[in-house]
Amino acid sequence: MRAIVTLTLGLALGLAAFSTPRAHAQWGSAMEDLAPLTERLDVEARSRAQRLAPTAIAPAIPLESEDGFILDVEDFVLKALQLSHAIEAQGGPQDLACIFRGMSGDANTRLEALLNAQTRGDQARFYLDYADLFEVAHEITSDPENQPETSVFSSCPAPEL
Repeated sequence: MRAIVTLTLGLALGLAAFSTPRAHAQWGSAMEDLAPLTERLDVEARSRAQRLAPTAIAPAIPLESEDGFILDVEDFVLKALQLSHAIEAQGGPQDLACIFRGMSGDANTRLEALLNAQTRGDQARFYLDYADLFEVAHEITSDPENQPETSVFSSCPAPEL
């Protein structure tokens, strides 16, 4: 999993360098706005996983639709998809747009799995998967101005969600 996270982060950071400064300033601001949410979700997911792990074989704890983590995940799903569209509309790197579209879809899919978990161990694993996703999202969004100058990665052909 860590290799995928590293590859995804490298891809996003490397390809962001190919956009124009004006376009980057426009969607870069949206990335910076998303950074606090991704950090909060990463920290909360790790905390919940840690609390659940000692009772892994116990039945899952039901989650309410008003749960703050669920609401924040839904917010991330929407904002990441909007960011993807903004990057595309402003001529930013297609691969970066694809990454945010993929993160949006991934976060949404994981939510269904989390809500249907059978044990606390399952829930803990889903929270750790979320933590990895949000850690990468935070690294990408927290400093969009500090990008490498080249990339060796190819295009990401992910479909529109």
